[in-house]
Amino acid sequence: MAWVDDYQVSVGGSANPMTAAGTDRISYTVTADPDTDQLRNREVLREEFAALDTEYEPRLDASGGMGGSALEVRVMAEDQAALAEAADMVEEALRGIDGADDVVNGVSASQAALEVHVDAEEAAELGLSEAAVGQAVAAAFDGQRAGTATVDDVRRDVVVLVDEAPESREELEDLTLTTPTGREVSLDRVADVEEVVQPPELTRIDGVTSTTVSASPTASDLGAVSAEIGQALDELDLPSGAPLRWPVSARTRRRASCSWSWRCSPPSSSAT
Repeated sequence: MAWVDDYQVSVGGSANPMTAAGTDRISYTVTADPDTDQLRNREVLREEFAALDTEYEPRLDASGGMGGSALEVRVMAEDQAALAEAADMVEEALRGIDGADDVVNGVSASQAALEVHVDAEEAAELGLSEAAVGQAVAAAFDGQRAGTATVDDVRRDVVVLVDEAPESREELEDLTLTTPTGREVSLDRVADVEEVVQPPELTRIDGVTSTTVSASPTASDLGAVSAEIGQALDELDLPSGAPLRWPVSARTRRRASCSWSWRCSPPSSSAT
């Protein structure tokens, strides 16, 4: 793509050896030539991503650009049931508006995860500490840092992945650990692996639980899209005690380039 000025790949993970979050997010940030058609560039990316053969759902976020913007609706409620219901209604409304794409519901943004609970006594009998087990689990997902390399005058970490990351609880349970004596044991010998669903991150405003439902504008007339969103929100029959704040942000950013972030979110894992 000739209009791509630069791109950057960021792989998520945890720096805490006892929290092997795995590759819970991979972000590809693409910076486009400011003299090209940014809306067309974004549509080209959408088409390319839609053709990818991946089990994970990619999401395209506009993070800047000539006329770029962010559209967010703040949803608040006294209890999470009402919050979820109201957020779902707002999400459905936004999905029905032309020019508002990549709708993300903060309540439904929960994520499957694997939690590893180490049996400290059993691990100690084999000469393993909880930290050592956590580091082994983290390395299985994130690899091991082997040093650095300079590419195009930019220093980057060199990470070694011996095997493919575990994709299920069974594969994680079969992860091989090496004791100080050189003995090999499977992870399930010293830990229990549990499948969980991580709750979405909610915020509180004046003691009231809240979340956001956001969308990326794809139309050139941001004002028209914003007006249509406002009208759609006014027509919603929301649950009692679930007010909305709109617009939270509909701000134009003027920058010398346009960039997007494509996120791919596979299941994560945590060790405790």
